[in-house]
Amino acid sequence: MNWWRLAPPFWMLGPGWSLTPEVAGMTRKDGLGPEIKPVDAYVRRTTAPARVVVGGRHLDPAGGPAEVAVQLDGRPLRAWTVAPDRPWFVEWIDLPAGTLAGAGPYATLTVSARPATPGRPAPWIGLEQFDAAPDDQAIFALTAGWHELEHDPRLGRTWRWSSRRSVLSVRGGTADLRLTLAGEAPRRYFDRPPVVIVKAGAAEIARFSPFDDFNQEIVVPITVLQAANGEIAIETDLAYVPAERGNTPDRRQLGLKLFRIEVSEPGRAATTRSGG
Repeated sequence: MNWWRLAPPFWMLGPGWSLTPEVAGMTRKDGLGPEIKPVDAYVRRTTAPARVVVGGRHLDPAGGPAEVAVQLDGRPLRAWTVAPDRPWFVEWIDLPAGTLAGAGPYATLTVSARPATPGRPAPWIGLEQFDAAPDDQAIFALTAGWHELEHDPRLGRTWRWSSRRSVLSVRGGTADLRLTLAGEAPRRYFDRPPVVIVKAGAAEIARFSPFDDFNQEIVVPITVLQAANGEIAIETDLAYVPAERGNTPDRRQLGLKLFRIEVSEPGRAATTRSGG
């Protein structure tokens, strides 16, 4: 017999999200998504301040701009416009003390999308990132320089490629953090080890040169991170474009193939991305 004890999570998601390639496929197959029907997240009630991050992409190159809106228990929280020429978005939403108070164990956070120009068809919007936590706990989002999450169902593996410079945005945290990067051997793609530099703002906090499969744990001093406005950059001096190596139209700039990106702090559960 297996026995699991599950603590109530701080948040849960309903149908219509696209946090992994498999879930994104089911969302499209079921005819769901924020441009079709508002999608819900459930965030645990608390009187303390908290923070939410929502990220995703405009996935309709021929479509027009879309307005993405977030509500909490029916009250407007945030709205922004995303266009096909700048498809990636990450929105941080601070929830002051008392915002999550109310009846029942969970508040309902709703995300919807509609055409920014009336009369145009709704463009396809993929909601690919979500996290929520009390505002003193560290959570992060992938911002500039990352590629889409990929999945091999035969191997059961998920990964995300970085580019020459890829950025994490971290909010919260009261102590030094640990950044974990696990990836595939660069020897499969390059004839020498890359030089990988991790920076918080202008401050270099780690440097390593992997050639085989790697699992790198990096201490991020909280004072350095705060001085950098929560920005961590992962830089590599080697990257390649698949179209320049073979018969493929793929023009992405690929640096590190990462299976795991994790930010953690002492005594608390890690915030992890499976491949990103």
